[in-house]
Amino acid sequence: MVYSGLILLNGISELKVVTKQQIRSFAVIHYKSGLTHGHNKDYQAAIAAYQQAIARDANFAVTHGSLAGCYRQMGQEENAQKHIEIARGLMANESAYNRACFAAICGDVAEAVDLLAQAVAQAPGDRDLAQKDPDFAAIRDDPRFQAVVGGV
Repeated sequence: MVYSGLILLNGISELKVVTKQQIRSFAVIHYKSGLTHGHNKDYQAAIAAYQQAIARDANFAVTHGSLAGCYRQMGQEENAQKHIEIARGLMANESAYNRACFAAICGDVAEAVDLLAQAVAQAPGDRDLAQKDPDFAAIRDDPRFQAVVGGV
C-alpha cells in the first residue's frame, strides 16, 4: 500500500509518496534514539524521540510502552497511564521480550519474569540485553528477575 503525505524530516517538510514500511522505518529510527536516551537516563530527550516515533506511527506498541516507562521515571504517572492504556491494546503481537518489558513498566513483576524467561529460552542473548534495558529498571533488584538474567 502506498501513502502520500507530508513528511517532516529535520525540520524540512515535503510532499512524498511513501510506503507503510517506510513510515515504520522512520518511526524505528526515532524509537531507537529514544532507547539510547533512556539508557543514558536523559528522559526528556527520550520522550521527545518517542513522541517523534509515535507521530510517524501511532500504532507502534513498544514506543508507547517505552514512553510510559520514561514518564514513570519522571514521576508523571498520568502521562504514563495514558500510554500504558494505548500500548496494552497493541501488545498482543509483540515478542515475548517486548511484552516482558511492557509488563515490567506496568509493575507486573510475575508476568514480566515469566515472559522474560520465555524470551531467554528462545533467544539466549536477550539475557544480556535485559540486564541493561531501562524498561526493567523497576524490577532489576527483584530476585525473580535476577534468577532469569543470572544476576546483575
